[in-house]
Amino acid sequence: MVDRKALPLVIMTGFWGVVGIILPIIVHFLMRGSPNKGIVQLMLMMTAACCYLFWLCAFLFQLNPLIGPQLDSSLIAFIQAEWENTPVKPTTTKLYRKKKKMTQNCHEKS
Repeated sequence: MVDRKALPLVIMTGFWGVVGIILPIIVHFLMRGSPNKGIVQLMLMMTAACCYLFWLCAFLFQLNPLIGPQLDSSLIAFIQAEWENTPVKPTTTKLYRKKKKMTQNCHEKS
């Protein structure tokens, strides 16, 4: 039996294999006299190849994701302060206090 982690890879490879290999063979028999038979077969094969490659890249990139950016704790607190829905304690960082003081100065001037 197939390992559970490899199951999506097997299913999608089989699906795009059917689209890219089996369907062009079926088209060969269904469209015998049509001048567009070759174009339809090529379209199916290229669609399967491109879609499978796109899916495979997305699947493989998720297997070992890159580590996110390393943010300083003061930068995280500043970002939280900028987002209105996230409460931040006023004593969290110097940046927050500095921003709060600047905001108060702006309000006093106007």
